[in-house]
This record gives sequence, C-alpha cells and structure tokens, in this order.
Amino acid sequence: MPKSESKKGGGSRLNRTEVVTLRLDPKLRYITDLAARSQRRTTSGFIEWAIEIALKQVGVFSKSSTETVSMADIKDDLWDVDKADRFLKLATGFPNLLNHYEQVVWKLARLQNPKIDKPYDEIEREARAQFFLHWDEFNRKVKADEDRERLYEGLYSPGDFKKTIDFRED
Repeated sequence: MPKSESKKGGGSRLNRTEVVTLRLDPKLRYITDLAARSQRRTTSGFIEWAIEIALKQVGVFSKSSTETVSMADIKDDLWDVDKADRFLKLATGFPNLLNHYEQVVWKLARLQNPKIDKPYDEIEREARAQFFLHWDEFNRKVKADEDRERLYEGLYSPGDFKKTIDFRED
C-alpha cells in the first residue's frame, strides 16, 4: 500500500463533536474521572452524558407559551447546520435567551425586515432569504461597535437621531 493511502493511526474519526475546554475543581475532576470509570466511559463521554441529563432539568419559556419547556425538548428545534438559521430560530422562539450582541443583531434584522418578527415556521421564504442575505452585514456592523447613528444607517430616514428635546430651562 502506498504511503499516502496508509492509515494515520487511531481508527476512524467522526466529525460529530467539538473540543471544549473547561476548568474543574481538582476534587470534582477526580470524582468525575471515577464516575466515568464506573460507567466504563471516557471522562469526556461522561461529561457529555451528564450534560444531556442536565438539559432535561433546565426549563425555559418560549415566546409563544407561558409554560416552561426543557432544553432537551427543544434542542432539535433550535439546531441547524447553518449559523444564521440557528440564530433566527432562537430569536423568533426564545428571544429571552439572546445575549446583548445577539439582541443588537436581532434589532438590526427586524428594522431591516419587519416580516421576520414572527414564529420561525411562519416567516415567508423571501423574508428569510433577505435575512440570510444581510446576515454577515448585521454581524459586521455590530462587531465594529459603530455609533448608533451609523449602526442603523439606511434603516431610518435621515436625521431621525438628530431630533432631540432640549430640557434646559430658560
């Protein structure tokens, strides 16, 4: 077998996981290792299993319901291979889970196209396509931390941010 076709060790590698670095207290790390041994798992396999169990216990409110649902129940609804689609699913279903950066991106997106501010399954294909078209632009603007007037440039009529009220007493 030519060298280029030979195996480079370790068997097949699946691209199903991502590397995450975490810090554990030494005592917790030791007990985690022992627990993993008791279940004949690797430490990372044990941690992954423990997270799956924990997701069943974490409840969140959706935009459309007053009852909590577990993260385990909604994980498949929120996941998509495309980052922009994942964001859209999160923003339309669980806006309370958006961090500050994501809230600013979402505000820009809704100002650009108000038709996306409805449940994910009800967003028209054209409106969704428009969102994807501007996804990189929204992120670029927010990452640049531009001033508010420039951030929303083109979304308001000229001078909207120049209108101020003078509270000084004469």
